[in-house]
Amino acid sequence: MRDITHHSGQEPQTGTARRRKLVTSFKDDENGSLVIFAVIMILMILTMGGIGVDLMRSERDRATLQDTLDRAILAAADLDQDRAPETVVNDYFEAAGLESFLSNVSVSQGLNYKTFGAEAQSITTTAFMNMAGVDTLNATARGVAEERIANVEISMVLEISGSMQDGNKMAEMRTAATSFVNTVLSPENEDLVSVSLVPYSQHVNAGPKIYNELNVNHRHNYSHCIEMNDSAYDETELDLSVRRD
Repeated sequence: MRDITHHSGQEPQTGTARRRKLVTSFKDDENGSLVIFAVIMILMILTMGGIGVDLMRSERDRATLQDTLDRAILAAADLDQDRAPETVVNDYFEAAGLESFLSNVSVSQGLNYKTFGAEAQSITTTAFMNMAGVDTLNATARGVAEERIANVEISMVLEISGSMQDGNKMAEMRTAATSFVNTVLSPENEDLVSVSLVPYSQHVNAGPKIYNELNVNHRHNYSHCIEMNDSAYDETELDLSVRRD
């Protein structure tokens, strides 16, 4: 038998070649190579699905909040509403269980209009996005409602009878009437509001335009005062035949 000389002076390791062969085989083996890709894709799909679920829940809460806010501001902006606008809106949100989400309200009103605005914010706790550090989703709902009446006609009746000579009644009436007219005939109400002055003592001066349309006994041309028969006050509808000068 031929002798084999080992230069290292050590016995050969018979398991090294076998392990090298296993590593090479594993590296060259393509069986199951798509499993890793499939796992990654599944994780991505689950992640996107979870994000979608959280966003849908947030949008649901925002839509509920917006619907409640729209109803509330429409009721608050009603000119026939005798309650405070803030009270009306708070009642709507309390009835819906959303009172903690109402953040801001604003009111602007005048002689012929009322404008009410409100803002609320929904807070939705996430079920999936919290794993990425997003614990809540916030969505803002806001709206403005306005009711406005155009072409408001105001008749201001002023007493000029003899009793107004006592004290400063006449001067005070003039001051109050001037202040009222300047308030309602503001620049923002231009062409929207008209004021008619109706002075009266024992009779009412209807003015020539209305006077000429009535069935009256015309006695002189110094004024256009009209005296109403007592029976004229029995009904709300005016009867032309019961007027006399």
